[in-house]
Amino acid sequence: MTAISERKLRLVRESLILPPRPKPTSSVETAPGRGDHFRPGGQPPIKPTDPKPSVPPTPPPTVDWEAKLAKNPAFQALNPGVQQAVLETLANPDIEDAGKEAIATAVTSPGFALLSTDDADDFLQYEGNTIPGFGAQIRAELAAHLASDEYQHPHVSIFPLEQAVGQKRELLEISRGAEALPGSTPVGGLPPSQRDVTVTGPEDVGEYDFETGSADAERYTFHVDGRDVEVIYPKEHPEDSPSPEELEQLFETLPDMAASEYERIIIEPGKTEASASTTGDGQIRIFPETGRSLERLQSTLVHEAAHNVSDDAFGSPSSVDVDDDLSELSPGWQEWAAAAEADGHSVSDYAYDSVAGNNDDDRRKFGEDFAETVELYYQVRGTPAEAEFARLYPNRYDLIRQTFGDA
Repeated sequence: MTAISERKLRLVRESLILPPRPKPTSSVETAPGRGDHFRPGGQPPIKPTDPKPSVPPTPPPTVDWEAKLAKNPAFQALNPGVQQAVLETLANPDIEDAGKEAIATAVTSPGFALLSTDDADDFLQYEGNTIPGFGAQIRAELAAHLASDEYQHPHVSIFPLEQAVGQKRELLEISRGAEALPGSTPVGGLPPSQRDVTVTGPEDVGEYDFETGSADAERYTFHVDGRDVEVIYPKEHPEDSPSPEELEQLFETLPDMAASEYERIIIEPGKTEASASTTGDGQIRIFPETGRSLERLQSTLVHEAAHNVSDDAFGSPSSVDVDDDLSELSPGWQEWAAAAEADGHSVSDYAYDSVAGNNDDDRRKFGEDFAETVELYYQVRGTPAEAEFARLYPNRYDLIRQTFGDA
């Protein structure tokens, strides 16, 4: 054999050494290991991070009203009994913080210092009421009014006393309901269903003489508590009026005094300034109204039914000219007027204006106060807020319960 040089032998040995094998590639992604978060496309897994412990939000600091008002000269100048009543009102946990701020602003204004002890107490009872959806809205109206130029400068005067007198007058009006909610304002959702209602129809009735114009019409029949209620619609249902399905829901949830009052409902094709009207014969006309909720419509149906009931319960007349004596009212309405006067508060600004005669015909309309008060009564009846209603309107509360047999 031919001898092989050492150099050639080394080269042969080196040529036999294989290069390192590449790592295999595949379209199949490798499953992540325990604790890995899988990412598609062959990307490296993400290691999970330990979640941060949740920290509950820090509640706003509670205002120490006694300490805060101790530094206020206007508050310190009040009668000690009134001071105590203010602090008790502000300590009520059911009053929202913004409402407490409004009350504190009112009681430290110059006009409040001129109120009698009884008037100050009436103001605090009214503004401190905790009827859900009612008290908070009243206090929001109070806050807006206190910030207005009308309250800050009720008279253009260089004399502070005149300004305080103007504020006193406005606080008295506020306490009596001048800044309360608009009429037929619901303070909650629809109540639970009271009854089963079935509906049949529609049936064609041809041309119908609506109050807002003639139109082709159709009839639905609502079967409510064993009796029939006729509902007349224009063939082209008005866009801003309740549908038959919505009326069915309303009849299911109306209180008995309203559900039993109506025999015919007419859905008018045209709008007027009124939301609804009744003639006291079991008939009601509902006019289209943009943005009206079912809750508001139910309040309206209770309001109009209350008019019908009160005509039978209290007689007539239910109104007098602003310059006339209340003895011109029927005996039943004299009793209601006395109850309203004793309670001192109205449930809405519409009720307040009606009793005060702040309207186009300068008449004091106690029937409107009754209907508005009945609306709120039926929204709180059977709830914890009923006791608060009875506290605010004790005399009318008793009369309403007597009238509807709830006493």
